[in-house]
Amino acid sequence: MSASFVDYRFFAIKNGKLRAMKLMFGDQRTSTKMSGIHTPAYGLDDGTIAIPWFQSRIPGQVKAGRFISVFMPDFTNMILIYSYRIND
Repeated sequence: MSASFVDYRFFAIKNGKLRAMKLMFGDQRTSTKMSGIHTPAYGLDDGTIAIPWFQSRIPGQVKAGRFISVFMPDFTNMILIYSYRIND
């Protein structure tokens, strides 16, 4: 955690043990964490998980600002799969 950003990590209990879940992003890259802003991740009514984050303006980048990425949980494989992104 820094003054402006946090690392989101997700866990679930499977077979009686606490296990870390991976995140799979749109480019099929996986990680055990995602950097975001000091706003809690939250669940949506459809069972997906919304993660707020911020992207600074980078030369050549199309978008900058606040976004929310939504992930669909797959508890069988212990992975959160990227579904879509919206502007916050």
